[in-house]
Amino acid sequence: VLDGRLEAYRIVKQYVHANGGLIWGDLSVSCIRDAHGAVEYFISQITDITAHVEAEQRLQRLARIDALTGLANRAEVIESMDSALASTRGPRTRLGVLFCDVDDFKGINDKFGHAVGDAVLTTLASRIRNCVREDDMVGRMGGDEMLVLLPGVHSIDEVTRIAENIRRNAAEPV
Repeated sequence: VLDGRLEAYRIVKQYVHANGGLIWGDLSVSCIRDAHGAVEYFISQITDITAHVEAEQRLQRLARIDALTGLANRAEVIESMDSALASTRGPRTRLGVLFCDVDDFKGINDKFGHAVGDAVLTTLASRIRNCVREDDMVGRMGGDEMLVLLPGVHSIDEVTRIAENIRRNAAEPV
């Protein structure tokens, strides 16, 4: 702006509020020049857009996360699986995939109601998450179906161990 390449600029960034918390600000700066092109003064404005940015982040999260279980949703799982499959083209890179569903889930919903069925799903989602490694992904494909992506597994035995751990934990009473 000073050397005249731009008349104004705008940037969205985080600022430290006087209370120590972080806020999002939309900073706009422009300059007023005299008849000879010299800068006389700047006009700047910072607008607190924290609520807007946080709402946008919530929407982005909701677009990727299943609202009931907190797992990745179907679209996110498929995108992650496509990406993981593309990266397994090289030697020694493998992707384990486990498909999980709840036996007689319709019967649970029919007998005990959807609130109980939801509690069963959220409990099982948590149990499955606790059985996988940090970089693995657990996602809800829909209904009572969940998919587990295990990137970088070394062998089918490793996948089998994880699957057995999931089966054993899922079999515990809810």
